[in-house]
Amino acid sequence: MPRMHGPDDGAIDRIVLGRLSPNLRFELVNSGGEDWQWTTNGQTIWCYRRDLKAYTEVKADPWPQGLGPGDGLPGYEWKYFAKFLAITDITDRARVLKDDIPPDHDCPGPSVLIELILAEGDAPAREQLRVLTRQHLPCHSTTYFTRLGHGRMPYDFKEDITWRFRDHSDPNLFVFVPDKHAKRVSKFRRY
Repeated sequence: MPRMHGPDDGAIDRIVLGRLSPNLRFELVNSGGEDWQWTTNGQTIWCYRRDLKAYTEVKADPWPQGLGPGDGLPGYEWKYFAKFLAITDITDRARVLKDDIPPDHDCPGPSVLIELILAEGDAPAREQLRVLTRQHLPCHSTTYFTRLGHGRMPYDFKEDITWRFRDHSDPNLFVFVPDKHAKRVSKFRRY
């Protein structure tokens, strides 16, 4: 389970991502009180706002064949899981910064620190990724990226994520069951 830490406000967001092809479940609870849940069975996507007791239901678009960043659920799957499957494809943009890092509060076992160059140019992005050496799973990452705002003004961001994995997922995780008081809506209201 990735946990994101906001560097300025100390906010902690909780993310849960589960995948059992073709099923996917993605949950996000942010510090603003929003509680999102997306569930798909590959044919339908349910987006549930537990804090509003409301959900939408739409036909699922076909899942992209190739791995890569993008929008929607495939984009979240890439960011929080699938990109680690593609590290061997970007070895020319990766380097080991430190190996034999002892266990600490971010990583429960020995790890190695790898830096990945994710993007260059006007919107550069790099990620420092700690990987558990025995399990070959990420345990912590820090991503530094720049986004161009109004008037092409650059804004720098930092995102810290701590990972916790489970060996198996409960199949019921992928069954959409809203609260009995939840209402189906066509879209969520904006504040």
